[in-house]
Amino acid sequence: MGRTGLRGKGALFRWGPNHSMLAICTRWKRSVDPATGDEQEEYLLVEGKKVLEFLSYKEPDFEEWAIPGVMTAGLESKYSVLYRAFCTKALGKQPAVVDRHMDEGKVKQLFEAYAADERDGPPSDRDDPIETFSAAMIYRGYVDDPRNTDGAWVETEAWHFHYESGEGFLEGEMVTAGSRWQEVSRHVKLFASHASVIQEAAARLNAYF
Repeated sequence: MGRTGLRGKGALFRWGPNHSMLAICTRWKRSVDPATGDEQEEYLLVEGKKVLEFLSYKEPDFEEWAIPGVMTAGLESKYSVLYRAFCTKALGKQPAVVDRHMDEGKVKQLFEAYAADERDGPPSDRDDPIETFSAAMIYRGYVDDPRNTDGAWVETEAWHFHYESGEGFLEGEMVTAGSRWQEVSRHVKLFASHASVIQEAAARLNAYF
């Protein structure tokens, strides 16, 4: 962080802060049988902590893996822009209808819909209810970005959406989009400062990093 030594506003839209949104979708990683390669029911543990996976896509402008996100221009709700960008970049499709004035509650509801397939029934009907979905804003502020200059920089708002299994995301859609699940660890290589945001998501759930 700090001064870059670069003048002007470079590739960014405006002078000063340029705002962006990120959608970090995570699930717990399951163990794999080393003999058969089959996924097990048990979650993978490293140093006594469960391991996360996050949904990522290849950023075409920089040829790096990234968290689905988007720059906002203030022409519509930042949550509307975020949801549309997530569907396009992570799932390879355009959402049917997006309310241009979407609020925080609505975007949480839309992301929670991907947890629907993980539930056997309403929470009150289960003998051992588990939290299949949670959402929280985990970071807001300046981020290191290759486009930053001394006169223009990126500030981001990062939302963390966590799922028990992530099975609500269809593999076929992910193949179409070129997105994939990646293990959360300190060794992951991502665009800009996205790895730091992933670390915040792991800390929120006391997961391995």
